[in-house]
Amino acid sequence: VGDRCRRIEYSMSTSLARSAVLLLVAATSLAAQNVAITGATIIDGTGKAPIPDGVVVITNGRISAVGKAGTVQLPASTRTVDARGKYVIPGLMDANLHLFLNLDLETLIKYEGRYHEVAIEGAQIALKNGLTTVFDTWGPRDALIKARDMINSGQQQGSRIYLAGNIIGFDGPLSADFRLTAAPFVSKAFAKRLNEEWELGTGRKLLWMYPQEVRDSIRKYAASGVDFLKYGASGHVDMNFLTFSPRAQQAIVEEGHRAGKTVQAHVTSPESVDLAVEAGVDILTHGDMSGPTHTIAEETLKKIKAKDISVSVLAVTKRHREGIEKNMPEGVLTPFYRISHENIRNFVKYGIRV
Repeated sequence: VGDRCRRIEYSMSTSLARSAVLLLVAATSLAAQNVAITGATIIDGTGKAPIPDGVVVITNGRISAVGKAGTVQLPASTRTVDARGKYVIPGLMDANLHLFLNLDLETLIKYEGRYHEVAIEGAQIALKNGLTTVFDTWGPRDALIKARDMINSGQQQGSRIYLAGNIIGFDGPLSADFRLTAAPFVSKAFAKRLNEEWELGTGRKLLWMYPQEVRDSIRKYAASGVDFLKYGASGHVDMNFLTFSPRAQQAIVEEGHRAGKTVQAHVTSPESVDLAVEAGVDILTHGDMSGPTHTIAEETLKKIKAKDISVSVLAVTKRHREGIEKNMPEGVLTPFYRISHENIRNFVKYGIRV
């Protein structure tokens, strides 16, 4: 409760959201009445101490007062909701989420033309877990735009969506960047149609272009209804590969900023992190994942701090990390999490925004 008026940004995963006891009140049910949530412990997200036995007053769908019981006056005809034993917190935001990640062939075939419905359901699940705003960093652009606009217009309920569409430089779901091994089991026409629905002129073919050609393509894509841009500074399946040249990365970032949008980079290695930092990105996506062996260099850490670049991380608990090391020792990402743990500690040490 509170995202509508506080605009406090969080980069937290759904697992963290589930760890809190949340009291969510749908704005549509509050529009025509006064409601007071009473008895809860309020954490306002500003760093102030929690307020025990707190009161949150909602008038015409908006928070009008917050405080300790006895210090907040309730308007006439206020309906109260007893929330003793629970916590009220601002709406959480997930900085790196995919509302449509159903890449099994059954789903891709069954819901073709209806991917926006899957995205809306994902936004509703997110909302029920306390995420009032989500940043979708890879998915079918047009379907996500439709889902976003339906939620914004009140036709559907769900988390507020900001979207990037495709990861610039990556091909679609049935390609070498994702699940090429599934492509032989569908028609070539379906695979082509599906991949193009994601790529929309921003796939691997950009990797062969001159920087000015990349710039022209990005300028067009940035004006296509996306809320921000995300590009691949390293590979996805082959995470050790670097993708765009420094000049091409700079062109992507400059065109994104020219369009008034933030730009983030998919990074999975120390050098891909450094290249993206030099290009001037705003956010390093899963920037803690620098590979299975090497942490991010001190020189790069200092540049991240100096440029005030934010890092979204894939943090897990120590117990979780030890669990996958024991039970999935050969897992591709298992060694990444050990390096991630060290990188996150270094981000905190250097005062980097996580």
